[in-house]
Amino acid sequence: MLAEYLKPIDEEFPLSWAFEATLAGGVMTDRQILNTMALAGLDFSFDNNKHQIYIEGGVKYWYNSNPGAGKDSGGQSQGYNKFLQNLKNKVMFREAYYKYNGTELGVTVGLQSAKLGDYMMLDERMVGLKGQFALDEFNFQASIGTVTADFARMANFCSTRHIYNILHARRYDFWGTRFWETNFAGIVASYAPSSNPISTKKSENQPAIDSIMEDEFDYYSESEFQALNSNNKSSNKFLEQLGLLFYEEFGSGFHEYKYYTGIFSQINLPLNIALKSEIVNQYIPNERTWAYLFQAENTQVWGNGDQTSLRAGIIGKIDVDDSVHFYPAFTNFFLGEIIRLDAIHIPIAYASLKHYFAWDIRLSLKLQAIFQLEGDKSNEIDFEANLKLFRHIKLTGIFSRVQSNLLNEIYYMFRVEIRAGI
Repeated sequence: MLAEYLKPIDEEFPLSWAFEATLAGGVMTDRQILNTMALAGLDFSFDNNKHQIYIEGGVKYWYNSNPGAGKDSGGQSQGYNKFLQNLKNKVMFREAYYKYNGTELGVTVGLQSAKLGDYMMLDERMVGLKGQFALDEFNFQASIGTVTADFARMANFCSTRHIYNILHARRYDFWGTRFWETNFAGIVASYAPSSNPISTKKSENQPAIDSIMEDEFDYYSESEFQALNSNNKSSNKFLEQLGLLFYEEFGSGFHEYKYYTGIFSQINLPLNIALKSEIVNQYIPNERTWAYLFQAENTQVWGNGDQTSLRAGIIGKIDVDDSVHFYPAFTNFFLGEIIRLDAIHIPIAYASLKHYFAWDIRLSLKLQAIFQLEGDKSNEIDFEANLKLFRHIKLTGIFSRVQSNLLNEIYYMFRVEIRAGI
C-alpha cells in the first residue's frame, strides 16, 4: 500500500517519499486487542525507473489483554509465558534495496521481499540477491538470501499473528536470530504463452503469477484491481503457465539440508475456471514426502463493472517416510486471519468468495473458510469488508470464528483497522 503514495520531494529531483499509519483494535471472546504501526518510505529512481534505490521502515506497538487460551496435551491452560513473545515496541526496516529494471533482465540486491513465481514455496523477506530474466515466452527467476526473525514476514516486526495468541503455545519458527543461520536458494523456469516482458514499474514485489498467499500489508490496493482487470479475463489459451523449480534451505539453523524439486502449472478450463496445480518433492534424510496444491478460481465481471471471484483449493501431502512434516521454512501461506495456517499444518482445504463493487469508494466484501483436515483440526471462518476513501484512507472490518482441538471453546473476534497514507 505504501508504494501507492510515493510522491516527489522536488519535481526536478527523482527522490520520492511516502508515509502510512495504521491503527487497529478489536474484541475477542475473552480479551481486547490493539495494534498500531507507522511506516515511511524513500524512493530514488532514475533513468526512466531503470535504476531504483528504495528504503522503508517503521515502528509498531501491540497489546493483548489476556495471556492465552490454548491447552496442552494434558488439558492444562498454556499462557503467553510459554509463547515466544515479540517486543511490544519495535523499530525495524522492511525494505532496503537497489534494483535494476531492464527490458529482459531485473536484479534486486539488499533487504527485500522474495517470491519464486510458483504457488507455494517462497513468500518471505530476506537479505540477498534476486534476479529475473525474460526471453520471449520463457521466464527465469532465481533468489538466494538469508532470513532472520528481525525482518521475516511472520516474525518480530511485520506479523500480526502474535496479537491474537489463542491457538499455539509456541510459534513454529524456522528463522535464525543472526545472519546466515537460516538461508535459502531457489530457481524457477517457466513457460507462459504470450507473456509480457519484465515490467519497469516500481511496485515490483509480486510474482509472475498470483499466489494463494496475501500480504497483510497490502489489503485492497490499486494493484489488486489492476490484476483483476488484466490477468483474470477469459483466455483462449488452454495452457497459461508451466514451470519447474529447484529450491533448498541450508545453514546451522536447520538440522539437515532440505531440497525441494517441483512442477507447477495453470490451465484454463470451461466456464472461465483457472486451475492452478503444483507438486513438490521434499528430500530430507528420513523425512521424504510429496506435497501438492490444487486450486480452482473463477472471476466473473458483471455489466456494471463489479467483479466476483470464487476460489477453492486444497494443500496436502503423500508421505514416503513415516511421521513426516512438509516444512519448507518460508512459505507463509497466511491461511486464516487468526490461525494463520502454514505448510507444517497441511492437509488444509480453503475456499473464498470475494466481490468488488465498481464504486468510487472501492468497496469489497469477502467470505473465506479454512479447514485443517488432520492434526489439531483447526478451522476458521472470516467475513471481511474493505472500504477505500479519498484514495488515502482504507477501512477494514473483519469478523472471525475459530474452532480447534487446541482450544477449550469456540472463539469469536471482531476487529476494525484504519490505514491512512500521505
